Amino acid sequence: MLKKSSQSKSSELDSVFIVAGIDFGTTCSGFAFANKKDLDKTTTPILNDYINWRDQPFPFPKTSTSILYDQEGNVKKWGWSADKYKSSHSGDYYVNKIKLYLDEELLPTLPNPRKFLPPGKIVVDVIADYLKKLLEVLMDELREKYGNDVSIENILFCLTVPAMWSDRAKHSMRVAAEKAGMVQSRYSQRLILVLEPEAAAYYIMNYSPRKIGLEPNDRLMVVDAGGGTADLIVHRLKRSGNLEEVCRGSGESCGSTFVDDEMYSWLKKKLGPVWKRMEKDNVSLMEYFNEPWQKIKLSFRGDMDDDSFDIPAKLSNTYMTSEDRARLNGGDEIVITESDVRSFFHNSVVKIKKLIRDLLDECGGKIEKCILVGGFGSSQYLLNCIKKDFGSCFDQILRTEEPGSAILKGAVLCGLDPFFIQARRCALSYGIEAIAKVSSWKLGIIPSKKKKPGLFIPIAEKGELIEASQYKEKGIFRPAKPNQTVLPIKIYSINERKAEFKRVHKDGFSYHGKICVNMPDVGRGIDRPVMVRMYLGQPDIKVVAINVNTGEEYSTTFNPFASLEDLQNNGSSQYNYSSSDSMDRTLISRSSHPNLHMASLRTELTQEKSLYTRASQPNLRHISQMSQGDSGYGNSIASNRNSRSNKVGMTRSGVTSYPGSGALVNNRSSDYQNQMLPSKRYSQQSNKSCSRHKEPEITCYKVAHKYEPQKADEMRLHVGDIVTVDQSWDDGWAYGKNLSSKDQGIFPLDYLIKLPPTSNYHYHHHSQNNSIQNNMNSANPNGSYIQSC
Repeated sequence: MLKKSSQSKSSELDSVFIVAGIDFGTTCSGFAFANKKDLDKTTTPILNDYINWRDQPFPFPKTSTSILYDQEGNVKKWGWSADKYKSSHSGDYYVNKIKLYLDEELLPTLPNPRKFLPPGKIVVDVIADYLKKLLEVLMDELREKYGNDVSIENILFCLTVPAMWSDRAKHSMRVAAEKAGMVQSRYSQRLILVLEPEAAAYYIMNYSPRKIGLEPNDRLMVVDAGGGTADLIVHRLKRSGNLEEVCRGSGESCGSTFVDDEMYSWLKKKLGPVWKRMEKDNVSLMEYFNEPWQKIKLSFRGDMDDDSFDIPAKLSNTYMTSEDRARLNGGDEIVITESDVRSFFHNSVVKIKKLIRDLLDECGGKIEKCILVGGFGSSQYLLNCIKKDFGSCFDQILRTEEPGSAILKGAVLCGLDPFFIQARRCALSYGIEAIAKVSSWKLGIIPSKKKKPGLFIPIAEKGELIEASQYKEKGIFRPAKPNQTVLPIKIYSINERKAEFKRVHKDGFSYHGKICVNMPDVGRGIDRPVMVRMYLGQPDIKVVAINVNTGEEYSTTFNPFASLEDLQNNGSSQYNYSSSDSMDRTLISRSSHPNLHMASLRTELTQEKSLYTRASQPNLRHISQMSQGDSGYGNSIASNRNSRSNKVGMTRSGVTSYPGSGALVNNRSSDYQNQMLPSKRYSQQSNKSCSRHKEPEITCYKVAHKYEPQKADEMRLHVGDIVTVDQSWDDGWAYGKNLSSKDQGIFPLDYLIKLPPTSNYHYHHHSQNNSIQNNMNSANPNGSYIQSC
């Protein structure tokens, strides 16, 4: 839930002395770690990785990103062991390359995950199960090295993510880490996200055995080509020894796993009817051909003699007829040529070269160094192709000598020094919605002095360079009406550079949630200014709103799962923006670094849904439990229950505004933190003993979202119905009557929109619904709901 950032910060980091880098990859994953206490003895941290994985085919700092479930959905094997035993029992669920399902652009091309996931599991659950197993090995290693007293609370987790990923994908990894038990809250101070190419750059610059020799102001392009993605980024070396982003990086899902896919498509055509018989028995080609293919792929340089795959006797005897054997050189082998292997690499190499060309064009001019990292980055053929096409564009093109551990160890270094990347470019334009007086030439409309609702006020523009330790601040924003008690700050982004005064509901904006600022002092009228700050220089974005008169601060993290459903019929945010008294500042605040104080933040999680989730089940809000860091509205990804936009208020006493769409039930007490207050409606007390709110003047509401009852005494709500509220409770539930259906019962308040006062609402006649609707529309033409934000 939103929390005043002026309150004392958590001391969650006080007990941390281990920094662990977790690299969850498409094909392989692993960890590395360092002990901060070592820095008392030396200025160079001792970086440790792990190479003793069970059932590993060879020593390597990572294990396979594979997991094997039994029929009940329990983890049976994982890592290399899952690959080894995947076909030993029929009915098991073998899952690998699950990371690909977090790339939203790639998602439509992938198989439906329901075909291979255990019943009841979604993608984030599988990632969490895998991370949990990885965590068990990490804890065993730490306790063996540092003693049995080492606990989870002693670890700062640095979780790597592709720079090209969307905010939603990155947020999903936070959710998975929470589910895996790494942290109690996905916004914990002990969990930070590290961009994979940045981690590689840090390691290469300072700790790689092969020094690359950058001078101040030299530029470095990192091509992080892994199993799933190719992530590119360009940094400039500052005189301080830190790096700053030259231009916004880019990437695409075109890693080595797609080279494998091309090979297997070719192999299926070669086998023809043999493959069809294997497919009927659910037999994977990887079981027979993966090991010889990996040897060919890793050694391929662009020229090779013809090679072959030996056809195992088991496959030949089980699935091949005499005709098949005659067609396949007696059924003993399948010949593979240099031309074949080139064709497997072709699509991925072409895409990576395009990414390099586009980034060179954007950065302008020659770049001093280019270095390849990642598993695919170790390919000699890929290196040769890049040198051939771009040899004149760089002074030097290299590849790391430690492709498997560079990102792992770099993630640890980023955790030890989060400000090594001194400045980053904004991926999008970020800002908020407001009502503003703007000149006609900016809007391209007929000249008018009227205020325009629903306009985008940018705080930072796409491509703008933001210092990692700074925030962008903009103001002044004021309430739209003098009696307004809550000011909603709605956060938006758009993939354009110049978007000021565009309409947020029409021009391709993305909504990311809001901060509700409590402003009870209506005696000041509209003279109650609010400033908005955004911390945009780190992978995690933080937003702060400040009540200038009181100094109170309200903060939230950037919420990629926020839904526009809570904006239906709720047009423009209720505050004015005046460009004449605005301030646009960039202020240094190292102590306010968002990654160091994540525990103090609470996100308004208005919806949990993604393209890869299973069919959702309704959540019983009145019995839901919340963990630390969950939204105070009762709609939490961490609760592992899907969601309507149900915002349960968390007040003990104090100020309560009746919620409409997107309402915040405010409270002034700090003792509610990290817990869900018991529902008075569903406690053992009688209704008479329940705390009843004083009825405000407005007693009628319009239903904004359909609600299906979960208990016998609950009332069904249909969109457009008009209801009265006779009694309400602190947890956001109410008892009332439906004027449309004549039903009565219990329902969630946040499915409703408060209507303006009118005596017509108190007549329980179905025939008056039309007049109610008309009165509602005419009373507030902007679709704004002042009292309930």
